Amino acid sequence: MSGVLEIAGLTVSYRVRGRRRTALHDISLTATAGEILGLVGESGCGKSTLANAVLRLLPAGGEVIGGAITVAGATVLALDDPALRRYRGETAAMIFQDPFTSLNPSFTIGTQLSLVQRAHGGREDQQKDQRKDQRKDQRQDQIAALVEVGLPDPESVLRAYPHRLSGGQRQRVMIAMALLLRPTLLVADEPTSALDVTTQAQILQLLRGLRDKHGTTILFVSHDLGSVAQLCDRVAVMYAGRIVETGLVDALFAAPRHPYTTALLAAIPSWRHATELVTIPGQPPQLVDPPVGCAFAARCAHTVDLCTEAEPPLVSLSGGQVRCVLPEATRPRQPTGGDR
Repeated sequence: MSGVLEIAGLTVSYRVRGRRRTALHDISLTATAGEILGLVGESGCGKSTLANAVLRLLPAGGEVIGGAITVAGATVLALDDPALRRYRGETAAMIFQDPFTSLNPSFTIGTQLSLVQRAHGGREDQQKDQRKDQRKDQRQDQIAALVEVGLPDPESVLRAYPHRLSGGQRQRVMIAMALLLRPTLLVADEPTSALDVTTQAQILQLLRGLRDKHGTTILFVSHDLGSVAQLCDRVAVMYAGRIVETGLVDALFAAPRHPYTTALLAAIPSWRHATELVTIPGQPPQLVDPPVGCAFAARCAHTVDLCTEAEPPLVSLSGGQVRCVLPEATRPRQPTGGDR
């Protein structure tokens, strides 16, 4: 089955102290229609860089130096400016991490939704004698979007400035804004990290409901394995700019194949057992001084000589992929600490 999102051999670098440092190494991922693909890993592993690359929103100094990104048939890296503007909004959209800073405090919610419609293929570019009807139709589209994301009294929300809304309401507005033009792909970059636990659960339920209703493909970026377990169909685990494991969520949580995935799951606090919190020793490697061989070797409890000689390839196993030199049958296991 062809994917709505297809990433092949993506490599991204940043200019650091006058030199190029690789942040993403040969990333290949696919997400099919209506699938929610989770992308997890520690801070600094490259998750947000990958999300930004899909929308071509890399910050200054960031550059794609290899690979390809295709979304719903669009060759993203080859789009010119007019096509890129249509792509952002109509084909792919992003929910940003922090709802407190993602909205402009100087404009009402209605104005900001109108700007999205005008900038990304809305109906205001038609003839002048149609503009009144266009504005009316746009207003109805805005109200429908706010209702769909569970915001009561949408007329009041449209008139409100962002500071009058709670964090959960702002995040719902951001989701409504992203879905306003019904994109095929929705990229959600840590959309619940700034919210309280109750609101997080509501947002996750909302995202799943929108996927079920519209068949939207979602790339869900998070460091929260609990959220990934609740929401996603498949998951890709990243470490130091590399994919180290992929698989169906249930299978990966039940039997992780990479030592890093095992360590992440073991670090989830358990409400059933009041035990000491488990941590992963050491720190992720720095871009300026990447290690030889497996990037996780210095922190892994099962390292062998082969781990430090060459980077292991990403190999396909039943139901997924793993980047580890130890055969699956001999790879040591650790109990996981969290509960789904």
